[in-house]
Amino acid sequence: MEGDAKNGLDDFDEWLDRYLTNIKLRQDHPYVGDLIKALRGHPTGRSRIRVLEILESQRKEAGLPMPKAFEESVQSSFNRHSSDSKVFERNKQKNELPLFFSWGGKGSGKWAVHENNALKWLKSHLISL
Repeated sequence: MEGDAKNGLDDFDEWLDRYLTNIKLRQDHPYVGDLIKALRGHPTGRSRIRVLEILESQRKEAGLPMPKAFEESVQSSFNRHSSDSKVFERNKQKNELPLFFSWGGKGSGKWAVHENNALKWLKSHLISL
């Protein structure tokens, strides 16, 4: 069983790397892969502020410009895929699984990722290309 869990984590890294290098997916689903990467491995979540700092740092390191509404754009991506968000409930597709949730409940300021759902999402979006 432990070996299976390890293989799943290795698989996750491969799929996440494939997503992060896919320009079309990054355009269609901005910040989703970045959020998964920042939250993965933190089962009790990370503070929203820390996640925004990580994503901003990654953009600067990559030489990417900072959008004027960066924080709002990241929040929007989180909400679009969060089980705690009315936006997700209102817009989700049939059988769509939530990728994110608020550790401690909505408004807690702590974001987390449903890792199993995230891996399924990455695979399904990459395979459909």
